[in-house]
Amino acid sequence: MRKIAFAAVLTGLLSLLPLSANATGALAIGEPQNLADGFASGWSTGQANEDIANAKAYEQCRDKADAPDHIRALCKVVRTFNNQCVAIALDTEPGATGTGYAVAPSKAEAERQALDDCRSTAGNRSQYCRIINGGCDGNAR
Repeated sequence: MRKIAFAAVLTGLLSLLPLSANATGALAIGEPQNLADGFASGWSTGQANEDIANAKAYEQCRDKADAPDHIRALCKVVRTFNNQCVAIALDTEPGATGTGYAVAPSKAEAERQALDDCRSTAGNRSQYCRIINGGCDGNAR
């Protein structure tokens, strides 16, 4: 009886610990037709489940103080992921035309893909594309 009680308590305590194998992340983007109007993004990692990850990413996107209200209203979750990295790239100069975002198994790969996407949409402004944000979920690095 005592062993069963101990096992039940131990199981309960272990269930409270975050398990990186179960970590979930999400990416939310608010992107208008004309990027010069603004851009909003939010992401989350290490969340207990997809619903929490989505809610946190969406909330971050909607709370982006440097984006106009009409851009924040465009925020939507575009990806969820487990044990992967996210990167967001943007043409950071006035009159911006390029943006890119990616989810990949490593930080380096996510950044490479995001920059490639930004450069492909920036046209002759591709030299202004920079990684502006990102992170990794679970065991990804």
